[in-house]
Amino acid sequence: MSQMLQQFAATVPAHVEFTRLERDLAAHDASDTRPAPAIAPGAIVFRDVSFHYDRSSRAAAGIERLNVTIAPGTFLGVSGPTGAG
Repeated sequence: MSQMLQQFAATVPAHVEFTRLERDLAAHDASDTRPAPAIAPGAIVFRDVSFHYDRSSRAAAGIERLNVTIAPGTFLGVSGPTGAG
């Protein structure tokens, strides 16, 4: 029970801050704002992309000449060994 109370108590400052931000946002005069521009759907394309942490170390080779096209609406996850970046 004590751990649960500690976890709850840890969330209280964040909740207070969130409530304050909501109140400030509601009080803001939105007459000077404009809508965000529409984002047209399209592919994300990487062509011949390379990245190295340290060129002197083979272990830190990173990405070498990556070519990939990610279609609109596609979800992509990239993983590697722990600490790989």
